[in-house]
Amino acid sequence: MLDLTKLDEPPRIEPPPGVDIVPRWRRPELELAQYHLEQEAGRDIPGLDADVEQSFEQWRSFAIERPGVDPELCFLAVAGDRLVGTASIVVLGGTPYHGLTAVSRDWRGRGVAQALKRAQIAVALARGYSRLVTESQHENVAMRRLNEKLGYEPAPGSIVFRGPLLV
Repeated sequence: MLDLTKLDEPPRIEPPPGVDIVPRWRRPELELAQYHLEQEAGRDIPGLDADVEQSFEQWRSFAIERPGVDPELCFLAVAGDRLVGTASIVVLGGTPYHGLTAVSRDWRGRGVAQALKRAQIAVALARGYSRLVTESQHENVAMRRLNEKLGYEPAPGSIVFRGPLLV
């Protein structure tokens, strides 16, 4: 969780050279590219069981159309005409939650994810939210380190059990 009340000013976004960070609603033509990028990134998340891929329609109903998805809190990282990153937020019960932050494999490690998250922090702060909540798989060390660098503090997690339900 990031306590936004502790921030005096919005963070500087600072994307890598050649990359623009834009709200998703400004580039609706990149929706299919976003779907493909998020499918690719989902397969790469350490510790996430991503064997099942969503159809475009399933993804769209969850990522674009579901209640709480605020297009002004969702950002795209664009290099020229190519989508290289995406980050979304869903607002539940008045609290904004980070969804997937996805970066194209060939753009990872260059600051794209950090710029996307900083853009989200800046707009959430401008909107008057008091906190931002995120979660990461335990094995996703890179994202956990980025969240810590941005000031997120660990909170009690959840335990997910997988396997047959014994009755």
